[in-house]
Amino acid sequence: MDASGDRPVSVEWLCVSPRHHGTLRRLQHDGMPGTGVAREVTGRVSIVSPTMSSSQHYHEQLCACFEAQTWEDKELIVVETYEESPSEFLQLKAKEDRRLVHVFQTTSW
Repeated sequence: MDASGDRPVSVEWLCVSPRHHGTLRRLQHDGMPGTGVAREVTGRVSIVSPTMSSSQHYHEQLCACFEAQTWEDKELIVVETYEESPSEFLQLKAKEDRRLVHVFQTTSW
């Protein structure tokens, strides 16, 4: 409800669900649990994933999951902090696939 208690407050959420085969839906929520209404929307989906040196062995799996999504207009932004060197896999993949943005910074000062 709004501050006066007269009407429901509308909050919009974006979610991607494997149940919906990778479709993106905007849910309007009136403030009461379980009362959302789904409707399909269009546009770019940006997936942002933080990572670090100790997780470099997951980078191939991360890209495979991204590629498996059926949403047409998508990008994967991977923000990596590293101690010795950034992920070679992500650096090469970003050169091959312009949908991948690889941002990296060393943690060694």
